[in-house]
Amino acid sequence: QAEIEKADNVILAADEDDTTVLITLAVKRLNPRAQIVAAARESANSELIRSSGATSVIPTAEASGQLLGLAAVAPEAGLFMEDLLDPTKGLEVTQRKVTRDEIGLAPAALRERGQIALAVIRDGNLVRFDEPGIKVLQKDDYLIISAPSRLTRQHDDPH
Repeated sequence: QAEIEKADNVILAADEDDTTVLITLAVKRLNPRAQIVAAARESANSELIRSSGATSVIPTAEASGQLLGLAAVAPEAGLFMEDLLDPTKGLEVTQRKVTRDEIGLAPAALRERGQIALAVIRDGNLVRFDEPGIKVLQKDDYLIISAPSRLTRQHDDPH
């Protein structure tokens, strides 16, 4: 039993996009606060799924196609992306709140801590690393970082 009414997050991966739209509408009716992440089989349906209440929509066919194309023309880049997608390998991308000891640091300073800041979320706005605007981290910021995978670290650490 899913208990949608209590869920903070709902992940939808239906076989058909029209089914995804209907499920998204039902979830939003049962729990308007839920964050919904949905797969779109066709990118043309992404906006419809989003307008039905999905917080995030991943067009699966296009994402797979881009990864296959990248691996074909740039094999090492393809291996790198494969590494990011496999939680048992070297790197992961995650989102987290800025820690107390990071307040006042430049996002680039995280590199010394084994992390790369890909974006900062401030006041609900996403600012990528290649955009101007974030000089130092603030108390209520969130980070999207790339760092060594927690599963890899657990596997390498015998304790």
